[in-house]
Amino acid sequence: MQVWRFVVFTSFLLSGFAEGKVVKDTRWMAPDKRFVYLSKFAFKIGNGSFKYRIKLGTHTNSPALEKNVTLPLLIFLDNHWIEVDRLPACERSKKVMTTRQVIVQKDNEWSPWVTGVLHQSIRPHVWYFAFSDCQELLGPTSGPFPVMFESVMLQEDGSQFSYELLGTRFAAAMQALSYIVMMLVFLKRELELMRTQPLHPIIQVLNVAILSSAAGSLLNMTHLFFYAHNGTGLTLCDVLSEVLSMLSQMLVTTILLLIALGYTLRTGDLAKVRVGSAPALPVVATVCVGHLVLVAIGNHMADDSRFKFHSNEGAIGWTIVCIRIALYAIFLVACSNTYLASPASRLQAFLRTYTIASSLYFLAFPLLFIVTSIFAPYLRHKIMSNGVWLVQIASLSWLATLFLIPKSQYFSVSSLGHGLLPSFRSWVRGFSKSLE
Repeated sequence: MQVWRFVVFTSFLLSGFAEGKVVKDTRWMAPDKRFVYLSKFAFKIGNGSFKYRIKLGTHTNSPALEKNVTLPLLIFLDNHWIEVDRLPACERSKKVMTTRQVIVQKDNEWSPWVTGVLHQSIRPHVWYFAFSDCQELLGPTSGPFPVMFESVMLQEDGSQFSYELLGTRFAAAMQALSYIVMMLVFLKRELELMRTQPLHPIIQVLNVAILSSAAGSLLNMTHLFFYAHNGTGLTLCDVLSEVLSMLSQMLVTTILLLIALGYTLRTGDLAKVRVGSAPALPVVATVCVGHLVLVAIGNHMADDSRFKFHSNEGAIGWTIVCIRIALYAIFLVACSNTYLASPASRLQAFLRTYTIASSLYFLAFPLLFIVTSIFAPYLRHKIMSNGVWLVQIASLSWLATLFLIPKSQYFSVSSLGHGLLPSFRSWVRGFSKSLE
């Protein structure tokens, strides 16, 4: 009965609920640069429609209009946008594909809606919308002033999801389902293992990583469900989904680094595991927290910016790539040191295999990030989100195989395969000692 309820609930989430995207935001127009980017939308093949309205925000720098002013809503095609973005502000209209006239109201009320239809015949296209006052019809101002806008976009079939988001609800549901199945399979194996010995703390950390991935996928599915309903989704669910996904990745990274540094291989005392002269876990934990902060900031700092098509695009993404490469360098040095300090041939054989497999994980995000940028903007979100999911589920499965199968190579050379294992409480005490 529970399975049947889950299937019904999932089918409801995937059903054709009234899809919609509404963008409400504010841009700031500089007095010497009377051009502001508003938003973008990717239309699939066919006739896509849009409507916009604009008003001046209330601010000390806002121009005081004595009468209504008609200004252009500029619409650019993705083929030209990179070139447009490099041109001086008031020369960008030379590359415009089409325009609509917006009547800005003198009383700071919303302008009448302006509408239009954009046609795609060969492939999907991203259309960029901007607002311009290069003739300074709004009058002089002493500083930047707010321009508020509201837009509604509609695909030909009635969907208001931008092309890069089409199909993401189904993908999110499948990702969540895969993590839930993984949790159930591993839980069964852990219960069998607990009959003979307590769970090692490193297995418990792996459990938290799997749980974080599952919770993040469920929150993402919830966000997309509400997004289809109200056009904006649930911001809290969206942010938490990204943070939990990154937390899972950071926990996997922590596990890989600790093992490379010799934890469970050469020592079971976490306080003795060090990066150079510094205790290992605080160093790794600091990097992880930095990752999470970057994701939380980057997820909505430029949510509808002109360059962003997935959550890690832009400067935030490049920063994460640099951090991952730095962590990979630390990992390689740690593996080398542990290898040289390990006389046992079985342990050295394991470390060789472990280094190769872990390298794939460390390099996956940087490579995926770079490869994704090669593709058309409207494909990047799907490639990035599905790529991260595949890498994460593969790494979690691999680690679970190492930790939960007594016949695994790691199990035979580590403290997991020996009698007395530390409790999670003692593991926490080891962390506390490493901070001293």
